[in-house]
Amino acid sequence: MNLFRIANGPWERLFEGNFQDHEIELYSNPEKILFILIYEKQLDKVVGAIAELYKVFFASGEVEAFTETLPKEALILTKHNEKETLKFLLLGSKPVYVKWQEDEFIREVDLLVKRLMTSATMIKDVSKAYELSLSEISESREEAQNAFFSEPMLVPLLSTASHSKISEPLAPISKAVVKGEIMLGLTRDHKRIVEPLALFTRTLITDGEVKDRNRVLQVIGESALLSNVPAIFFDPQKKFAGIGEANRNMAEIQKFEVNTDPLGFPARVFRQRESIKVDMNLIDPEIIAELFGVGEKDFPRIIRGVLEKGPVRSMNELIEKVSGTSQTEEYSEFKIRKAARILKLIDLRYPSLFGGLNDIDEMIRQGSSSLARASIVELDGLDKRSTMLMFYSLLKGIHENMKKKGKSDSLKAMMLLPSLQMMRMTGKQAGRKEINSIMQSLEGLGIAFAIATEHLIDVDQEIKAIINAQINVVSENDIGVQLSNRKSYRVLLRPTLSKPAM
Repeated sequence: MNLFRIANGPWERLFEGNFQDHEIELYSNPEKILFILIYEKQLDKVVGAIAELYKVFFASGEVEAFTETLPKEALILTKHNEKETLKFLLLGSKPVYVKWQEDEFIREVDLLVKRLMTSATMIKDVSKAYELSLSEISESREEAQNAFFSEPMLVPLLSTASHSKISEPLAPISKAVVKGEIMLGLTRDHKRIVEPLALFTRTLITDGEVKDRNRVLQVIGESALLSNVPAIFFDPQKKFAGIGEANRNMAEIQKFEVNTDPLGFPARVFRQRESIKVDMNLIDPEIIAELFGVGEKDFPRIIRGVLEKGPVRSMNELIEKVSGTSQTEEYSEFKIRKAARILKLIDLRYPSLFGGLNDIDEMIRQGSSSLARASIVELDGLDKRSTMLMFYSLLKGIHENMKKKGKSDSLKAMMLLPSLQMMRMTGKQAGRKEINSIMQSLEGLGIAFAIATEHLIDVDQEIKAIINAQINVVSENDIGVQLSNRKSYRVLLRPTLSKPAM
């Protein structure tokens, strides 16, 4: 059969013949993309064909576990000889039935190629989080290429992977969730709403149920990740644990014309008391005294004097340094020992919570590829006081880290807060004032945030004053959007690309 002049050629025919009573042809181009055609005939005349493309990767690592996270079909080919075991991942486009008419055929196949290339780029980025190396077969060593293309089972494998006849062509590719944008969803008259991500750098989400507010947070966070902006999810109840898994409800996503494949994002979990602790070097001792009801005025002064001499790596180290402080005219030995006892009681009440020197660089590390990594800060199991202390410590750590790097007009990270309560510091003025001050200064350092709360009245005026986007949940995914200096509008929020927050 003479192939129409489709893009990304020249296409070389690797096989032609019959399989299961159908005429089949297999092609490959210089990039080693495989193109399978299963023809439909009426009275020996070709009237259409099922077309599917495959991008082939040579895989090193746990390709099986990674493939289970993909929201679409993929093939794994394993080939073993006496020397080594070779693994290949075949990423397929969605098979489509096309009429055998030149203009329509070229248009549909071109769309298949574009969509496959987009998916391939994204999957290569995501694979890095799974300690998996995927290299395109065209760039792999010669032994791997020979082993793959000499496989006699290749044609029946690809032929049977194609599905039954598909009557509708693929929808055109359009600007969906792309770098620097946030595709919110559809209006009731089916108009797509796409906004610059820059308009949502200080977002407040109110009203509705917790799960509905979390959905808004996740959509914003995903848009940041797709724009290569690290997203930090502060997660008091493990609601965002599924960010690394793809949303399996492909049909619902397609209804909203997202035109981006669902996917699980690269993610790292930062677990309280394990990979993150309350950094005593950053916590104002006055705030510690306030939160724990320490009325002794000399307590914060003694602690501050010790910390000013150098950083500590643990609560035990701080207690030892306080205990070893020499008495002065200002502080008696009794007051010094009392300060050490208070610290011991705090450590006894919250074992392993306090430490120092969190790896903030790792938390806000910007990816080198087109897809950033999500940081999931798991705060479950903490009471209100320890949750606020942990958030305050990490917020200040991020702030200090970015201050050292200098001011920035570009977006460096996005913080997602599903609860306003973690920044309220139980009404204590010193901590609340400092947190509000830090939040006000984040924009100049390239740090964006989105905060969710049930009631707008709970938000401090200092935070309201800097908000540039306000989203209120009317009901489920029906939301109202108010952007600075723009007329408000309603939109039906799209589904998340990753597994929805619980």
